[in-house]
Amino acid sequence: MLKELLPYKQPQPENPQDPLSNVSSDANLLGKRELFKAEVNIRAMMSRFYKGVVFVMCTLCLALLFINHLYTSKINKLDERKTQLVNEMLANEESINQARKLQSQIDNYKKILGIRKKMSVPIERVFTITNDAMELLVFTGKPEGFSVVARSKDPSSIVKVLYQLINSGEISRLVLKSADLDTDTKIYRISFEGVYK
Repeated sequence: MLKELLPYKQPQPENPQDPLSNVSSDANLLGKRELFKAEVNIRAMMSRFYKGVVFVMCTLCLALLFINHLYTSKINKLDERKTQLVNEMLANEESINQARKLQSQIDNYKKILGIRKKMSVPIERVFTITNDAMELLVFTGKPEGFSVVARSKDPSSIVKVLYQLINSGEISRLVLKSADLDTDTKIYRISFEGVYK
């Protein structure tokens, strides 16, 4: 088949044929050449088409890789920002916790100061009244009241102190816990509690 398509002349057979038969073989040969050219053209077009498809696919892949790189870098930046914000929140949370602790301490100090102010006048009164008449051995102050352990040689001074404490206006109640006499030394030991108004 390839020999027929070659441009040079093929050797003629020894029997001369009529001129019309030569015309049909040339026409046949011409048709085959056209067919071959058409096939070459189709193959060239198909090759260009496939090259174009490959080029478009490569371009598309490169574009997708570029877009992937852009989004990956944006995601990494956002992730770094998120980490930074989380760290800031944790630092702020620690500051908030410290502020809460400080506020709690301030509230406790205010409460203690309020209790101290509330207790200071009655305690001062107790010390003033008992100081001359008795010797204080133990004094315990509480927010709601106080307790005293004292001693004295004179029982009337003890009664006088208790009477003055009740009539001072700052104590709502006095409870006598114990009163003892040491017979060897003739010293009275008294224990009582008072409740503030």
